[in-house]
Amino acid sequence: MTKSNREEFSAQLGVEPVLLDTCHFSGCRRPRPFWVDWPIEARQGETLLQHDGYREWVIPAGLPQDNWWVDKGCKRLGSGPLPAPARALPGKFPPKQPAGLATATREAIECWSADNHRFQGYQYEQQHLLSRPDGTWRLPSFIEREKVMGFPLGYMSNGQNPKLTMDAVFNLGTSMIGNSFNVYAMTFLLDELLSHRSPGHQPWCLASMPHAL
Repeated sequence: MTKSNREEFSAQLGVEPVLLDTCHFSGCRRPRPFWVDWPIEARQGETLLQHDGYREWVIPAGLPQDNWWVDKGCKRLGSGPLPAPARALPGKFPPKQPAGLATATREAIECWSADNHRFQGYQYEQQHLLSRPDGTWRLPSFIEREKVMGFPLGYMSNGQNPKLTMDAVFNLGTSMIGNSFNVYAMTFLLDELLSHRSPGHQPWCLASMPHAL
């Protein structure tokens, strides 16, 4: 979002947004501005940074273990948070202006081409891929993306039409996730609302969220 667009939203809504990036606590990046009209207060270990026209809410890492979302038997080829989940748009020919291709490695571009340009080129960098038990590479699965975005296991994956092919299920499911909000981020924001309206509200403990949601 450009600065001018953000300022227009803020002027219309009468509040400055709070920027929350889920890379600190969910296993994937998802920087999003939220315009809320209730107080946001940093708790112990958290920080609210004031920027030009918005505040950034930094919540420290607190997940029980790294790569908790990886399917059994598979391994990460790298480390750190995954890129923000995106819609699957496979095609025989690449888009006219593919995102991130200018800085992508040769290996990532080869994987991107082999996968029919399904996602942005940077999604195929080695650190974002996983290996199957047979040693071949793959992108994060539908269910893994469901987990890192905070949805209960099966929330989207169990609702797919059983007549669809596995490829069609993956394309449809990842597109649904790519268009959704991160559940963990929404939980933190709504926790602040409930704490403001009900002082006795007990907020979620971050370490328990991947297992409880």
